[in-house]
Amino acid sequence: MGMLNKPSARVLNALASLEGNTEFEVVSGWLEESLRTLYTDSVSTHDDVRSRWMQGAAQVVEDFLTKSKTARDTLNKSR
Repeated sequence: MGMLNKPSARVLNALASLEGNTEFEVVSGWLEESLRTLYTDSVSTHDDVRSRWMQGAAQVVEDFLTKSKTARDTLNKSR
């Protein structure tokens, strides 16, 4: 179960249209780098509240990246 709402067909179409867009690939790379940092920082902090916050943030970023990468397949399966 993801932390983001299920994307509508309109959102999936928008995400699918970004596939192969070099500028969006730059943004995706930045999000993937941020995701790695969030996971690393969440296990290395001794503050339980901050750790849980970072884990939640990581889940949202990961959910978005997954939805953006699978948008076209999700659309095709729904037809």
